[in-house]
Amino acid sequence: MDKEIIKLIKSRDERGIKELLIHYSPLIKYIISPILQNSSDREECLSEISMKVWDKIELYDERKGSFNGWLTAIARNTALNKAKQIKAVISTDDLHSETISP
Repeated sequence: MDKEIIKLIKSRDERGIKELLIHYSPLIKYIISPILQNSSDREECLSEISMKVWDKIELYDERKGSFNGWLTAIARNTALNKAKQIKAVISTDDLHSETISP
């Protein structure tokens, strides 16, 4: 199944992303759920992961590891980056709310 998904995505066939989500969204959600508690953040992250796979599929090399491992690394790193972005926005919002107006 992995080879078929990879082949579809490499040929820029959107069915590849659909198959990716059908077969791998449970794994991806399992990976990102502990990192992102908000369901809308998780859904947004899942979309970002799909786009990264679409954009970076040429970087996948089966000689270096499994597709499952490559996808897991993308999912984890994307979720961690998203969590950092959310934390930065929250910190900035807190700073603005605590600023004393002259």
